[in-house]
Amino acid sequence: MDKVKKSLFLALFVSLVSMVVVIWLTMDIKDLEHISKINPLYLIIALTFHVGSWVIWSARIKTLTKAIGGHISFSKTFKIVVSSLFAAAITPSQAGGEPVRIFLLTEDLNAGDATAVILADRFLDMAFLILISPLSLFLFADVIFSGGLIVFLSFTVALFTFAIFLTVMVIYRPEVIKRGVKKARPLISKFKNEGVADQFINRVDGGIDSFVLSMQNLAKRRLELIFASICTVVYWSMEFFIASLILIGLSYPPEILHTYAAQILLTVIVLVPITPGSSGISELSFAALFSTFVKGAPMGVFVVLWRLITYHFNLIAGGVAITRILGDFKLIGQELK
Repeated sequence: MDKVKKSLFLALFVSLVSMVVVIWLTMDIKDLEHISKINPLYLIIALTFHVGSWVIWSARIKTLTKAIGGHISFSKTFKIVVSSLFAAAITPSQAGGEPVRIFLLTEDLNAGDATAVILADRFLDMAFLILISPLSLFLFADVIFSGGLIVFLSFTVALFTFAIFLTVMVIYRPEVIKRGVKKARPLISKFKNEGVADQFINRVDGGIDSFVLSMQNLAKRRLELIFASICTVVYWSMEFFIASLILIGLSYPPEILHTYAAQILLTVIVLVPITPGSSGISELSFAALFSTFVKGAPMGVFVVLWRLITYHFNLIAGGVAITRILGDFKLIGQELK
């Protein structure tokens, strides 16, 4: 719990400091007038789009679960999605969300099936971002190749490539992964006894077999995959449109195409594991990218509103949801006793 509190504090601290820096560097006395003229209706719509994207995400996970032969209610998948937002918001690259979703899914699925569902869920995101990345390369070529952004992109491409390679190896050459795990047995035995080491290896072997079978079943369910792919497009489109809605609320043109392309780049940048929840990186990168085509807008106010909706709201909603779910687990444990 102490580690969670420290990560939460660090994420919030870095995020707030970054927003203060952006405000300090970009705002002047005239920008205060924009604050009083903000149309709250568009902020409410932006928040509605954000929550709506969680609904679409939940539908995608439910569809993928059905595709591997499992069953889970929509309300349960929604709770899982929202709960995982808290872990994602306090871990580098937002990587903490996946383990939480897998763990919560294991209440209805075995570990291999749950891993297959979440991996397929992430793979659809990667495929979508890769397919639409040429739009960003075309509109922001000067920004990408003239600065240090190319370093972040190269890292992310390498990360994507490794993830795809590892997934292919697990599916088509599972015995290679199993041998690698078995070679770690002596190391595990040093920290635990041999019985624990054997139990761990047997669980990994069983999990890999279940995962491979689930992925094979998933590949055969084209209708579910098509629907999940549609959900992916809708999810990201809703998330990317939030910035445009905020611009409209600030009485500026939505710049939909450039806003969409900029956030594709931003999504790639925040995958670099530097700060919890990519705090600091997100705010500064957002301001740097949007300042290239949003002229005259109060960038500090823009960044703060965008981050409040897409990050700080996640912390609040995710924190409440994960607390309630953990409370449910405690009640279940008491009943079992």
